[in-house]
Amino acid sequence: MEDRLKAFADELARDVAYVTAADERTDADSVLNTAPSAAPVFILRAKDRLAVSAIDFWLMLAESYGLPAEKLDSARRQREAFSRWVERELPMPPLLGAGERARTARDELTDAASVLSRMHPREPIFVLSPADLFAGRTVQFWAWSAMRAGTAPEKVRTALSIARAMDEFPGKRLVGRGKALVIEMQEGTEEDAVLPAPEKVKLVDKKPSASFVTAIRCKSCGYHEILVRGGRRTPEANALVQEALKENCPSCKTPHSFMLETEADQGGPARIDTSVAAGS
Repeated sequence: MEDRLKAFADELARDVAYVTAADERTDADSVLNTAPSAAPVFILRAKDRLAVSAIDFWLMLAESYGLPAEKLDSARRQREAFSRWVERELPMPPLLGAGERARTARDELTDAASVLSRMHPREPIFVLSPADLFAGRTVQFWAWSAMRAGTAPEKVRTALSIARAMDEFPGKRLVGRGKALVIEMQEGTEEDAVLPAPEKVKLVDKKPSASFVTAIRCKSCGYHEILVRGGRRTPEANALVQEALKENCPSCKTPHSFMLETEADQGGPARIDTSVAAGS
């Protein structure tokens, strides 16, 4: 099966430039690697029979809010790759012991039983994070579709718990409009507070109140080190992150044991400080 999927993925990649599960895990600028480690996330995978309609729902919202063409084109390429993926089945209920709690970015990157860990490395992926204004509603749409398709009730309840956690998570923005843009929502109905009409969304060109750093943490001993401070992801910073992930832990000497974390800046030294470069 693995060989068949690899051959299929090779052929698909020649036609569609899409993001794979392996890309999402290793790219320092991926959604999972740039999200705060405690942020609730929801992964749409190409094997999921309900995923294409969920991406269509996200695209409908994105188009109505006027997201940039580049971001829309990227989502459409993922949708095309999803629609052509050879494996397809209804989503399975959570694994025993997973419960109905929201899964976080850290869970997906480090848990051997996570959706990301169970995906084929070349399988197309579409990650919804709470910073995306449309994420909570898209997960709700997926849950309603799953319920109508006869998916196990515990899987539906888990998705709805993730949607609620996303709606409550601070720092909403319109993806593709720049990381420094934050959203201010005018007062309205309770429903508007979750997803306001386009005319009620105001983009403000200012930095979020909390600043974040990119760090590594050893999965074996907990060793922690800040790699990059500041909002600018320069080529030098990206190269540093990729190399650091390949290093042995200096504390316990375990090879390839690091995971990336995005966390609030609590101070301390960093290998690269791009905020200094930005202000010079």
